[in-house]
Amino acid sequence: MVGMEQRTILVKIASFRDHELILTMAAALQQASHPENIRFAVVNQFDEATERILDPVRADPRARILEIPWRESRGLGRARRASDEMYDGEDFTLQIDAHMRFVRGWDANLIRQWDSLGNERAVLSTYPGPYRVDAAGAVTANPAVPHAIVVQGIDQHGLPAITGGPEVAPFSRGLLVGGCFQFGAGCSTTEVPAQPEVLIGDVTVHSLRLFTHGFDVVVPAEIPLFHRYAKDKNWNGEAHTPFADFRESRGLWASFWAALEESNRVAKDILGSPQHVAHGTRRSREGFVKLLREYRFDGFELPDYVMK
Repeated sequence: MVGMEQRTILVKIASFRDHELILTMAAALQQASHPENIRFAVVNQFDEATERILDPVRADPRARILEIPWRESRGLGRARRASDEMYDGEDFTLQIDAHMRFVRGWDANLIRQWDSLGNERAVLSTYPGPYRVDAAGAVTANPAVPHAIVVQGIDQHGLPAITGGPEVAPFSRGLLVGGCFQFGAGCSTTEVPAQPEVLIGDVTVHSLRLFTHGFDVVVPAEIPLFHRYAKDKNWNGEAHTPFADFRESRGLWASFWAALEESNRVAKDILGSPQHVAHGTRRSREGFVKLLREYRFDGFELPDYVMK
């Protein structure tokens, strides 16, 4: 086995008008035990304020960058897929969001946890603990305890709504992944790249696809990174979302709405079809649905098209 100090990690980030992007990348390198082994696959959907945000790393051979004017963005699924396609043989991939912070030695920590499982198709995933930034720029982070991700009902689009569940034992089996933290071998990216059409409900779709391709979601014992959840007043610049930003003009909203309708159709087709080209052949969709009943809060039902 290649030594821990030699194994590479591709950090995949899809960013939408996010001032935190360069700080996230800097934190990943500063806190890594082996920053020379970290690579980035970044899709920067930029505006006027974030167009030059990646200038400090443009000449860094560790950074692979695709930049798209935000008005030309076609959703999270396509941005995630573009970052997946930047994979170039790294030992591991780590999917995160553009607003994250890290524990010292996070890279060695994740590799050590993954190694301990003895399962090359394990994917470590849960929700990281939160961090906040005060008006002076000081960061306060709260670590998360091991917990599974569960269904808590049906969202406004008719898709399963997911949230963090109760605390579980370290290295418990999971089923649903979090979009802001997925760590696994490179094959988890090459065999199950993001579904490009899906921009809402993407994590449930991705969880099903990982399962049917034979990957095992595992709740890590330690969660060595943090996520900025709150769009608080000290966010560096306005916190942007496609839903809010594409409403600024009728033309932009019309194109986004069309993409959203396509997303809902594709997501429900993948989740509801007994067989689908997006499914793998190692496990059945029915097996996923059976387990999904266990990964939900009591009293919350699953959509009928999933249960059929």
